[in-house]
Amino acid sequence: MTRAAGVGDDSRGDGELDGALVLGVVLLTVLHWGSLALRLPLAQSLRGWFLGYSELPFGNVWPLPLLLVSLVGGAVLVFRRSQATRSVLFVLFGLGFVLQVGLSALEGRGLDALRDPLVRIGGHGEMFDVAMAEPSLFDVVANYEAYSASDRLMHYAQSKPPGFIIGYMLTERVASLGQGPDPVVRKARAATLGAVGWSLLSFAAVFPLFYFARLYLSDRDAMAASLLYLVVPSVQLINGHLDQVLFPTLAILTLAMAGHGMRSASLALIGGAGAVLAVSTFISFSLLPVVPLVGVVLATEARRIDEASAGRSAFISSGLAFAGCAAAVLLVFYVAFDYDPVLRFKNAMAYHAAWKSLPADMRTIAYTSILNWIEFGTWLGVPISLAWAGGTLMSLSAFLRREERPIDLLMLGTVLVVLLMCAFGRTMAEVARLWMFLVPLVCVFTVATVTQTLRGDAARGLVGLIALQAVTVLMLKRFCDI
Repeated sequence: MTRAAGVGDDSRGDGELDGALVLGVVLLTVLHWGSLALRLPLAQSLRGWFLGYSELPFGNVWPLPLLLVSLVGGAVLVFRRSQATRSVLFVLFGLGFVLQVGLSALEGRGLDALRDPLVRIGGHGEMFDVAMAEPSLFDVVANYEAYSASDRLMHYAQSKPPGFIIGYMLTERVASLGQGPDPVVRKARAATLGAVGWSLLSFAAVFPLFYFARLYLSDRDAMAASLLYLVVPSVQLINGHLDQVLFPTLAILTLAMAGHGMRSASLALIGGAGAVLAVSTFISFSLLPVVPLVGVVLATEARRIDEASAGRSAFISSGLAFAGCAAAVLLVFYVAFDYDPVLRFKNAMAYHAAWKSLPADMRTIAYTSILNWIEFGTWLGVPISLAWAGGTLMSLSAFLRREERPIDLLMLGTVLVVLLMCAFGRTMAEVARLWMFLVPLVCVFTVATVTQTLRGDAARGLVGLIALQAVTVLMLKRFCDI
């Protein structure tokens, strides 16, 4: 498989400037840690900020050395590996789960630290109550609009497509196999299965993330992007939500299939990406921005084709294959379950607008856009956020000089999509969770930026970045637990 030209190009960058950038990332990260430890209300003083300080003294400290050893072992495998790629990916998959369980063990409450977000009163915990109350998955999908209008599905499900509550119902059904009707026991077992099964499933993203990153990075750097994903604060700490469990995996899987399908001229693979996207939007409308991201990936790959007319033809045929297969899957849902995605989207957005009551004037949109960027960046981790911002500026500079690489176009296209999300998303804060599907992409951009900036020292730079991220996860766990 071909690789993107120009990754780690020695023609870019300056030694002294690179050193200054690295020092700046370290200093700003340490300042962020200090603001957390001193409880300085910097972001928390912003109107609409979603997550304040909520201290969580660690009841146990014994997991800390185990977490350190596990992470170091993962880094050694990635940067000095002799094992097969597939074996290392499975190790990273397990490592993500080990880190999440270890971070929860710091609280000294066993699995309750992972179970509580699933059953918390006043939040998404109501979803398991709905799941237990509904006897038929088929009836929920077929009668979703009627059930929503009657408040039968309670609060959160009304702003979502039916696949979201189906995820909870399936979990509850599996957990309750062989059990009696006692709702307390059923809910407790569902929460336990979610705490373990969902936590493990959430790190399946490392597989498609690696294969997507290979389109633009070397194998080692693509593996580093998968490792970096494991030390993103939102991924490790905002657990117990399908946003974290499924959305990043579904998004990056769609993009990986589309990219590799375009690279190998496989309309079947691109059509499969469309089918995955259709299933994704059946679960959450939050994944609709993946559609323009697919367009960006297809356009980026089309530019690799030497003949312009052939590139345009490939882009059009790929887009039609993607859209056609997505439409076919939604048609199956309509025929089989009488599910109307357009009507559900309209009703969900109306409910969301009435619930959030967010004005649509330009001043509000501008303010919420800035707030959302800050929140998303905070829960990405300051080191990743700064690297991504720096990489975006470098990509813009390259584009203006007409020296852009494929990764530059992808990075700029992604930023444009996020700006559109800010303008039309109608959400103030909570994007640390709602935008989590973007995290795998950001990890790819971060690694690309580090390898371009540090060149021969990229491996050490990536190890340092991962270390800074790991400490950031611990600091946010200690001082901003959610």
